[in-house]
Amino acid sequence: MARRSAPLLVSSKAESQLAVSSVDNKQAQNSRSAAAVYDVADTTLRSRRAGVPARRDCQPNSKKLTKPEENVVLRAALARLASTGRATLSSVQIGLRHVLMERTIGKELFTKAKYGIGDEDVYNFDEADLMMGKITTQLVMTNVERRGILKAVEPSNREWVTLIAVINAAG
Repeated sequence: MARRSAPLLVSSKAESQLAVSSVDNKQAQNSRSAAAVYDVADTTLRSRRAGVPARRDCQPNSKKLTKPEENVVLRAALARLASTGRATLSSVQIGLRHVLMERTIGKELFTKAKYGIGDEDVYNFDEADLMMGKITTQLVMTNVERRGILKAVEPSNREWVTLIAVINAAG
């Protein structure tokens, strides 16, 4: 399916607004007839009447920064530009990383403070599965997720071991 160009999108938006206003002002009998007259999809007309904005007018879901955070980065870049005469891409990226790191650290600290979680109550768990068995005359332990050349283990002489390492955040 071919993409619509920008002028068609603007006219489509204008047509949907006209269709909504004609239904609201009782100029059209119902939303289906208004959709047919203004050449707008009926579902689009219903959603616009319900107050749902067009997707292109909404903020993207994958956006990392909020508006105030964007303004902070923009003001810092403009201040750097005014003082030094240049704002490089790397300096703006450093500012963005700083804003993003500040936000995540603050959220984690507030969550811990909100529920009264101390460092002695925070743990990091790590799990590893090992297989023990005789290959020749020696007892050998290998990692299950090992890459490379595998050695043949005698089928009757092996045993699985799970190793769980637990580390406290307090040390």
